[in-house]
Amino acid sequence: MTPRSFAMVTTFYPPESFGGDGIYIQRLSRALIARGHRVSVIASHDAYRATGGRTARVDDDPTGPRVTRLASRWGVLSPLATQQTGRPVFQARAIEAALAAEDFDVIHFHNISLVGGPGVLSLGNAPVRLYTLHEHWLLCPMHVFWKNRRQLCDGKTCFSCQIRSGRPPQLWRYSSLLPDALRRIDLFLAPSRFTLEKHRSEGIDRPMAHLPNFVPDASVRVRAPESARFFYAGRLEASKGPDALIRASRTIQAEFRLAGDGPLLAELESAAQGLPNVRLLGRLKPDEVGREMEAATAVVVPSRCLETFGLTAAEAMMRGVPVVARRLGALTEIIEESGGGLLFERDEDLPEALTRLAADSGLAADLGRRGRAAAERSWREKNHIDAYEKHVEKLLAAKGRV
Repeated sequence: MTPRSFAMVTTFYPPESFGGDGIYIQRLSRALIARGHRVSVIASHDAYRATGGRTARVDDDPTGPRVTRLASRWGVLSPLATQQTGRPVFQARAIEAALAAEDFDVIHFHNISLVGGPGVLSLGNAPVRLYTLHEHWLLCPMHVFWKNRRQLCDGKTCFSCQIRSGRPPQLWRYSSLLPDALRRIDLFLAPSRFTLEKHRSEGIDRPMAHLPNFVPDASVRVRAPESARFFYAGRLEASKGPDALIRASRTIQAEFRLAGDGPLLAELESAAQGLPNVRLLGRLKPDEVGREMEAATAVVVPSRCLETFGLTAAEAMMRGVPVVARRLGALTEIIEESGGGLLFERDEDLPEALTRLAADSGLAADLGRRGRAAAERSWREKNHIDAYEKHVEKLLAAKGRV
C-alpha cells in the first residue's frame, strides 16, 4: 500500500486513558507506522483530568505517532463545555491547527465524546473520514446502555438517566446536530457484528463494516495452574461486574485476583476483607496483565453493560486461556463463535461456571485450544491491518486519491 498520512482523533490516549479504546488506538498507530505510514494523534489532556485521571508522566515514544494533547487555560471547563454543547467550544482552533499541520489522507475518529463531540466531525480536510464504534456513545449518553448507575437499559429515558447518573443532560441530542455530523463519515468500523447491527437498528444508516479488533501475538502458556485461580482485568465499576467475582469467591475454593481501578474500588476492598482467597492488584502494566492471564484457570469478563467487543477475552484466548463471560452484547458473539469459553447470565450462575472449570482440567484445556485457534484466525494484527488498509484504499480511490 502507498504510504499514507493518518490523523487519529480521540478523547483518551495512553497513558492518559482508561479502557480498550486508547489501547486499540495506540496499537493501530504503531502497526501503521511499522508499515511505513505516518500517524498523528489528537487527544484531550483536559478530558482525562476532568474524568478523574491521575497526573501521569507522559513520555510519548519517539518512534510512535506524533501526539497532540489538548490542554487549554480553561482546564476541566473545556470538556464540560463540549459535553453540554456537542462542540469543541474551547479547543476548535487547537484541533484545526493540529489537523492542518499535515496533508492527511485519513482522519480516523474514535471516542469523540469529550474531545469535541459531534462538532469535531466537521473539522479537517482529509478526503477519507473513518469512525470506529468503540462504545455505543452515538446511541447512549452513558456509552454502554448502563441505566441510572444500576442496571442494563430497559427503555430509553435518557434525560432522567443522565441526571440520576450524575451527568448534566445533553440537550443537543434532541437536535439535528448528531445526524447532520454523521453524514461527514465515509465508513463506520464496528468491532463486532452485534455492535454493527445495534447501530443500524437504532437508525444510523451510514456505510458500516465489521472489523474485529486485534490483539498482540502471545505464546500459548506452558501449563495450566495446579490450583484453581480466576482473574479479572478491567475498570472497577458496577457496569463491568467485578463485584460478582467477590460474591462467587465466598462459595468456591479458588483464588480470585482482580486488576484495575475505578469508583467501585473502596466497596470491593470492604467486601474482600476477611476473604483470604481474594486479592485486589490495582492497575497493572500490559505485561503484568499477560502474566496474570497465563497463571489463571480462566479469565472472567462479567460485564453487565453492552460491550462492543471484549479485548480482555481476546487477549486471554490468544494465550490459550479459557474465558468465562456474561451472555450479553458482543461477548456472546465472541464466546459462541470461538468456542473458547463458557457463558453465564446472572450473577448467581457464575459460581457454577467457575466450578466446572476448576473441577475439569480437560474441559479448560479444550476451551483454551479452541480460543487460541479463533484468536489466530480472527484477531491477529496482520489480518486487521490488511483489512483496514483495503478499506482506506477503496475509499481513497472513490475520492480520486490514488
